[in-house]
Amino acid sequence: MGVHLEGCHAPMPDCHLVYIYDSVTDEPICDPEDERLMPSRLAIGPAFVNRLLWSKGFFRTVTEAELKRHYLLRTPVFRLMQELVDDCGNAYDGPVDGPVGTWGLMSYSYLDDRLSERFNLPLAPS
Repeated sequence: MGVHLEGCHAPMPDCHLVYIYDSVTDEPICDPEDERLMPSRLAIGPAFVNRLLWSKGFFRTVTEAELKRHYLLRTPVFRLMQELVDDCGNAYDGPVDGPVGTWGLMSYSYLDDRLSERFNLPLAPS
C-alpha cells in the first residue's frame, strides 16, 4: 500500500510512504477494509520510496481508496542514526505501534534484503 505525502512528510520531495504486509495472495487485495491490511500484519517497517518501483514494475497500483485511521500506524516511526523520528523527520519519543522503518529513500534492493531477512530467504547476490 502506498500513500503520496505532501508538506513536511518524507525525507525528500515526491516520496511515497509504503507499507508492505506479510500476506501472500494470488489476487491483489483491493478492499481497503481487508483485515490483512492492519498494521499488525506489516512485514517490515514503513518505507519511503520514489516512483521507480512502479515504473520498473516491482510495484503496481491495484486500487485507490481512502483508508480508515485504524488501518494506518498512529505515527510511522523511523530510525535516523541512533534516534527515532516521525514521518516529518522530527525527534520522536512516543509509543511505537508497529515495526520501525529507516529514515531515507529506500531502494528496491534494500526492500528485497529486508523482506528476505523477515521471511528467512537467501539474500540476492550484490
